[in-house]
Amino acid sequence: MNRRLACLLLLLCVVPFAPAADRIPAPQVGAAGVFLMDYHSGDTLWSRNADTPRCMASTTKMMTALLAAESSRLDDEVIVTPTASSTPESSLSLAPFERVSLRDLCYGVMLRSANDASVAVAHHLAGTEQEFVDRMNQRAVELGCKNTHYKNPSGLHAEGHVSSPRDLAIIGRAVLANNFLRSVVGKQQYTIERSIRKQNRLVNSRIRWFLKTYPGADGIKSGHTRQAGRCLVASASRGGRQLIAVVLKSPDVRTDIRNLLDWGFANTQTVQVVREGQSLGTVKVKGGARGEVAVQAGGSAWVASLKGSKPSLVDVRPARVKAPVSAGEKVGDIVVSTPGRPDISLALVASSAVEISWFRKFGRFVLWTALAVLVVLIVGTIAETSVRRRRLLEKRSRRLDTRRARTGERYDRGRGRQREP
Repeated sequence: MNRRLACLLLLLCVVPFAPAADRIPAPQVGAAGVFLMDYHSGDTLWSRNADTPRCMASTTKMMTALLAAESSRLDDEVIVTPTASSTPESSLSLAPFERVSLRDLCYGVMLRSANDASVAVAHHLAGTEQEFVDRMNQRAVELGCKNTHYKNPSGLHAEGHVSSPRDLAIIGRAVLANNFLRSVVGKQQYTIERSIRKQNRLVNSRIRWFLKTYPGADGIKSGHTRQAGRCLVASASRGGRQLIAVVLKSPDVRTDIRNLLDWGFANTQTVQVVREGQSLGTVKVKGGARGEVAVQAGGSAWVASLKGSKPSLVDVRPARVKAPVSAGEKVGDIVVSTPGRPDISLALVASSAVEISWFRKFGRFVLWTALAVLVVLIVGTIAETSVRRRRLLEKRSRRLDTRRARTGERYDRGRGRQREP
């Protein structure tokens, strides 16, 4: 209980005092679908119609690029198919059978929002566009998206090609977690290498206006079709924090995204409640060369919330530990409880190894050996006593027989003397 109180007091010292959370006004955003997420924790900071499926336009390409980056084939040379080169609207003007690296195609997909590059990526990685789309849908499920369904890798309008603000924030977070894509989406322009039409090598970002004008802007992807309207998944970092903002079907995407991010940085807070490797005391070890082992956090936990919200409580729950213990072995749990949110569970791990004690390692052998010797001695003693007793009885029996024999001889002699005339 003292440990809980100590963690709580520590957190109270870290979190600055602010107005009560229920007094903070909502952000001024006109988009139909809105979502604001803290990158480190994945916590929701504000939303509107978060789980309503909507047309997503070229924000689709986040998943296209993610699959390419996760394929470990970025250095592949892609031969552009005629089908890919004929994909309409936004493009790199790829020529049939042109050769471009998969890495450079990712820049075309994410910066220029090139539809032909998206299809070229799909053909190269999966053979067919439909097979690649199946992989996109599977990856969305793996990420925890519940309202996303892809029909193509480019975002061109198709019935049933939808996502939700929450899902797009989740996918955007996965993009930022990939080091290669994080560097891609933060660039305002990039020069690619290509085998044909070499004059068309400079690729400008479609969100260059955001990266240039908003303090801390570092990505991610915009989109626009008549059906989807103006869409943007944006990211910005300030003071060690990073926020992901999503607006779908926005009447003024530049104003909406600025107001949403400004509101997030001004009215929310992100606290690293537990740091990976953080020392958390000791845990008793049974049967070890040492009676206890130092423990630490096996991971980090971040909590984001409105300023003025109640702090989190960190509860360290050690398990019953028996030697041997390896360094890094799980020896309990760390549970972070925040009012109104699901608990976060982390592993409590040993900081060092603990060997089995000498007694546990050799004591049992010695004990069983001693017991075996004792049994042998007892059995030997019993056997020796039995032999001695048997010999004594035999000796007594012989003496008795001898006495009987002597007594019988005397008796016979006495009877003989009486018979003489």
